[in-house]
Amino acid sequence: MKQAFLICAYNFPEYLERLIGSLDSERSNIYVHIDRKHESEFADTVRKYRDVGNVHFFSVSRNNYGGIGIVRSIAFLLGESLKCSDNGYFHVISGQDLLVRPLDELLDFFEAGREKNHLNFFELPYSKWTGNGGLDRFNYYYLNDILNCHDSRKLNYCLGRLFFKVQKFLGIRRKGLPFDKLYGGSAWFSVNRDAAALLDVFFSIEENWACIRHTYIPDEFIFHSVLCNSPLASTLVNDTYRYIDWTSLKISHPKTLQVEDFEKIVASGSFFARKIEPGKSRELIAKVERMNTNRRS
Repeated sequence: MKQAFLICAYNFPEYLERLIGSLDSERSNIYVHIDRKHESEFADTVRKYRDVGNVHFFSVSRNNYGGIGIVRSIAFLLGESLKCSDNGYFHVISGQDLLVRPLDELLDFFEAGREKNHLNFFELPYSKWTGNGGLDRFNYYYLNDILNCHDSRKLNYCLGRLFFKVQKFLGIRRKGLPFDKLYGGSAWFSVNRDAAALLDVFFSIEENWACIRHTYIPDEFIFHSVLCNSPLASTLVNDTYRYIDWTSLKISHPKTLQVEDFEKIVASGSFFARKIEPGKSRELIAKVERMNTNRRS
């Protein structure tokens, strides 16, 4: 069995190469989606891996924060990676993840437990999510698929907020998704072939895309709602083995991890940590790599 690493990248090409190098082995296949807005920045990286058989690059989707683009990217990578019958397990990560433990430990762990699927999930409404416990992410229409509405200093943000308030005032609501319940959670997960295939079937139906188009941050509820309402729900383990620190004052983004986070990351037992920035996280990256080298020797 091989394991597929599905990487969504939009910045830091040199770090992406480092991440790919940490995941590369005879037991792994690597599939990278590059945000079309940043495609030119990765041209040298793509050329470098042109003749590497187990590393594949794609760029089919433009991703605005909060929009459907990231879901399209992940769905596309799932479809591509399922074409290889050797792939038995699938890990969705970002281009700002750091492999914390030796690759063989990760591959052995998920191969031994390949009947289980690892996904962070909780039923909506969820008390820690704003906007009616997160339900407003689906209940109303958003402009993020059309405009970059994330920057509060710009006109697009104001237009997005006005559009949302007008809908609430007029009582406009979206139609429901085809699920008994909605679930939310982290967008990053590790699943076996059965779960990957189930998601692939869901995304092969155009009506399902219509249900999530113009929602807000759909990558944090659609995968969870599909799997938690499926026959595979009993196989779900609510642990992604990814270390992410949400205690930052900028609540819409996880903390950029640095060397002072090393002990907490190691103690968590996670296989990945995010988010990483090559400059700010330089010492952390080096310390983790030294630790893994010592473990292998």
